[in-house]
Amino acid sequence: MKLENLEAVCFLCGTSSGVFDTDRRVCGCVEALGFPARERSCYVTILPEVKDFAVGDLPSLHTSEPYDLYAVALDEHGSPSESLPERGPPPPYPWKRDHLGTVHHMRCGNPIVHRSRSLEEVTGFGGVQIINLSAYQCTSTLKDPRSWAILNTALENGITDLAVWTAGNAGLSLAKMAYIVNRRLPRERRIQIHAIVDLNVASEIRTRLRVWQCEVLDIFRRDKPVLNPLEIRSLVSARMKRSRRELNDATYWDVTDGWDGVGLLMYRFLAAQIVRDIGATENALNAREPLSIVVPVGTGNLLLGFYLGLRDCEKAGAVARGAIRIVGCVPAGANILDNIRMRKIPGTADRQAAAGRGVEPLMPKLTSAHTPLAPCLAKLDQEQLVDFVTVTEHDQMRAAKHVLAGGIDDGLPCEPSALSTFAALPHLSSHYPGRDGADVGGWAYQSQRRVLVVNSGLGLLGSDEEAVLRRAIGE
Repeated sequence: MKLENLEAVCFLCGTSSGVFDTDRRVCGCVEALGFPARERSCYVTILPEVKDFAVGDLPSLHTSEPYDLYAVALDEHGSPSESLPERGPPPPYPWKRDHLGTVHHMRCGNPIVHRSRSLEEVTGFGGVQIINLSAYQCTSTLKDPRSWAILNTALENGITDLAVWTAGNAGLSLAKMAYIVNRRLPRERRIQIHAIVDLNVASEIRTRLRVWQCEVLDIFRRDKPVLNPLEIRSLVSARMKRSRRELNDATYWDVTDGWDGVGLLMYRFLAAQIVRDIGATENALNAREPLSIVVPVGTGNLLLGFYLGLRDCEKAGAVARGAIRIVGCVPAGANILDNIRMRKIPGTADRQAAAGRGVEPLMPKLTSAHTPLAPCLAKLDQEQLVDFVTVTEHDQMRAAKHVLAGGIDDGLPCEPSALSTFAALPHLSSHYPGRDGADVGGWAYQSQRRVLVVNSGLGLLGSDEEAVLRRAIGE
């Protein structure tokens, strides 16, 4: 599917290949990174760009009338934190028309950015602010703006079948939005979500997906834990034949995290908006001090979006180059770092070896052996453009006790996977020991460094995840 309003650019070599095509995502330059030729159909290097995009086109964080999907900054009293600029022209979105908002009268909501004094006290950082994605309205997770972009694009292009490989939240977010949209569409234009799930996805999650009218498809072969888009298409086609339907390539789209493209763009715009205003504004948190942005990493879609948004701000001169570092948080054990650093999809022996590296936290939304974005993330890792922090179960539970039970002033709704960013905070001192490079290590509790922490939200949970939350809050 070609999206005429978007340009296709390779993240690795910068080559433009014209109009963005959702079916052509890998550039030949990936060979130089060393990923096996037999696995290249599983990867993405070509990303969409909005033509004539400028950071200055993004809305202000400090407004009482935010545009849908974009963030708003709040002070400690729940009000916009600074003087209110006039609402400007509509900001960029990855689609031509907001079908969900204008035709179907839906709202995705707005994430909020706010300060956490309690986390400043327990971590010793000079300023801690939260990018709270739990404020989105559909599933209260980071998947909502991505789903909004996907469904608007699908409606523009006559797509009726969407396939998504999911641990729960991505599938539920798409399914809930599609359910509402379908009530207004004629039968032949209604959108069916096909959710591909691994064997370890909890039965409670499968049930919730089915109740929202998802088709839930198991990966049948144990010797094939990772499927490329053609193999996913075959799986969907086989399921459709049960109801005597034929898959039509003109109305089918694989939107597995990393493959859709438009969701990444929405994350990029959000990141650029937040980085521009938080990174450059003189306020009580002292904008002249270094800033770390702490992001959870499952497939790396959000991480890459934040990196691109930061790069946009640096190119525009909105923030100083090098003043802001992005930190990606992964769970101990199985995570996508092996895929990135080994330059291959880990096999069974590799995953068993990974299981011995630290006590694994329960973070099923971040536990993955593969990401389509591995070549892009490998470049970030190799060139040290982002930092990775690995968190353990101990880190997770320590963070949970502070974050989940913070009361009406500082409590945050987080699922176990979302706790990864808060669990990483004690590790940041070892990454950034001192402003001048001095090795102060564990001997200095206080630091002027500012931290911007992403809370990815509280979405669809299995019983084991519910048990983690109960244990953390003492029930």
